[in-house]
Amino acid sequence: MLKALDDPYSYYMDPEEYREFFNSINMSDYSGVGIIVELDKKNDNKFTVIETVQGGPGEKGGLKPGDLIVSIDGYDTKGITIEDGIKRIRGPKGTEVLLSIQRGERESFDIALTRDVIHVTNVSYSIKNENIGYIKIRTFGDNTACELEKVLEKLRGVKAYILDLRNNGGGYIESAVDVCSKFLPEGKVIVTVKEKSSFPLTYKTRGKIHYDLPLVVLVNQYSASASEITAGAIQDNKRGTLMGVKTFGKGSVQTVYPLGISGVLKLTGAYYFTPSNRNIDKAGLEPDIKIEMDKLVIENESDDIQLQKAIEFFLEKV
Repeated sequence: MLKALDDPYSYYMDPEEYREFFNSINMSDYSGVGIIVELDKKNDNKFTVIETVQGGPGEKGGLKPGDLIVSIDGYDTKGITIEDGIKRIRGPKGTEVLLSIQRGERESFDIALTRDVIHVTNVSYSIKNENIGYIKIRTFGDNTACELEKVLEKLRGVKAYILDLRNNGGGYIESAVDVCSKFLPEGKVIVTVKEKSSFPLTYKTRGKIHYDLPLVVLVNQYSASASEITAGAIQDNKRGTLMGVKTFGKGSVQTVYPLGISGVLKLTGAYYFTPSNRNIDKAGLEPDIKIEMDKLVIENESDDIQLQKAIEFFLEKV
């Protein structure tokens, strides 16, 4: 029945799958090997390690950003979905998972990792060029806005912000509204959600505290959903400059319907529109300044062309 909808975002999840879905959005503690993975569109959608969590089993075991995971416990990853791959890698603490790895031109080799409890924060930060605050948001979960507020307090004294939404697949609309409220004045339109069977619902910024320093938002082809809500609101309200490449283009909103002990149904019921009434579903957002980057995975910061261009953008301003 769900296949007839022809919608990749409408599907059934059993209780375990829903628990993993919920934890992935909220960056809750989970048992796994501490890696962030993606399907590399520029490399035949190969299952690729994007980041390793500091101190996690993956980093300790020798995994590196850019490694291709060829198989998981003997299961070939060709054509695998992100959800299935993550499910196979995660498991109870203390159990082992065997990953077959392809690195560069080397022959594939195996790495056996023992799963452990992993904690990853939604928001991280650093200071670039002594006075530019760099903020990375990994997902839009329940705690993202609170974490962002703490980071912004720690960055007091900087002259500009770089907000990195690359490889951020989204999360909750409410979280995106709270994040936008840190950078836009109260009462600004963030997004309008339109359903076929009801009146449009418009979300606006709230709260009287906002940070009005110069802002660059980094986006790429994996910036989706709540990331695009945030980037679209910043762009349409002319609050900052979008840099990078066109975003993913997920402008649909899903509702979760509980099925008791049987799991949940996640169904598309609405679409969101940016403040200037753009429907970006399947279209994406075009950045103000387009910066192509061949590599999805960055091992050294100096190779991150998009980040370096954002820093250069501010040199004359700060």
